[in-house]
Amino acid sequence: MPGNQSFSKQLRLERLYRYGDERLLVVPLDHAVTSGPIVVDGGLVRLVGQLADSNVDAVVLHKGSLRHLDHRWFTRTALIVHLSASTAHAPDPDSKYLVSSVENALRLGADAVSVHVNLGSDSEKEQVADLATVSDACDRWNMPLLAMMYPRGPRIADPRDPALIAHAATLAEAEQHRRRPVLRGRDDPGRRRRRRDGPQHLPGAGPRRARAPDRRAAARRRPGPPEPRAGGGGGRLSNRP
Repeated sequence: MPGNQSFSKQLRLERLYRYGDERLLVVPLDHAVTSGPIVVDGGLVRLVGQLADSNVDAVVLHKGSLRHLDHRWFTRTALIVHLSASTAHAPDPDSKYLVSSVENALRLGADAVSVHVNLGSDSEKEQVADLATVSDACDRWNMPLLAMMYPRGPRIADPRDPALIAHAATLAEAEQHRRRPVLRGRDDPGRRRRRRDGPQHLPGAGPRRARAPDRRAAARRRPGPPEPRAGGGGGRLSNRP
């Protein structure tokens, strides 16, 4: 285990990167608090199941949604608990505030937490302070943190301005004050080369053995948990976090 990572944080990062790629496919499902239901008739259960079956790396949910879900889906995808909230009906929908904590996310079994910050909003000061507070707690509890940074507010003319996006990314890195995670088997160029070229045979090691079956691939093909009785149809995601 790399020296700059605790056992528990390394374990959570391995769950996030379970499919052996440095990239992450994370699906946000926290929109219901902001904009209202994103699925109907209890369809969140089936939607999360479809995402898990599709090998997404993680889903983002608020704490209250978890009571409606089958916990077995999260043996195949990681859980990120979102700590921020606001509603579209507020005087300032861009004003995000904390509604949960790192400690509560740990109690719920989360693999990571996420915080939303709108750079340029009227409440930017409070949101950046909340990010720093959560970052300190994540550092204390060895919890990975996803910072959702958006240039968004009355002083933002073009939220897609590359300079603003770079500023938001820089702010996220500065407030998290953590080095880039070093994941064994992913940040090691030699390991990636060995994966690409196949197993290496060492001199004097005796006859080459047949390659073992890919248990990870076999696990992906296993049937999922039985569908819940009250499951509804799938749903569509809102475009706005």
